[in-house]
Amino acid sequence: MPASILQGIFEVVLQAIFEVACYYVGRVVVPVVSFGRWKCESISANVPRRKLRVAGLYHTRGDGIYLTVEATQLVGVLTMVLVIGGGVLIWYLSR
Repeated sequence: MPASILQGIFEVVLQAIFEVACYYVGRVVVPVVSFGRWKCESISANVPRRKLRVAGLYHTRGDGIYLTVEATQLVGVLTMVLVIGGGVLIWYLSR
């Protein structure tokens, strides 16, 4: 197999793992930060565009506010960046 095919497969697998990891980190963080008021859609949910609000980040269903999968992943990425950045800053300042 050519190296470019293996590299493409490797990139797709890493992207899939990263997206799922960010989703589950966001799924833990969102209810904690919102004190249980917000919920996250399941990873396979398909929400019609007409129901989405504020750039497609959330929608309401009943009395609850539900973040879309993309918004949940964004929260997960930001959380990871803050935790890793804080760890690096603490390590750098403690030297």
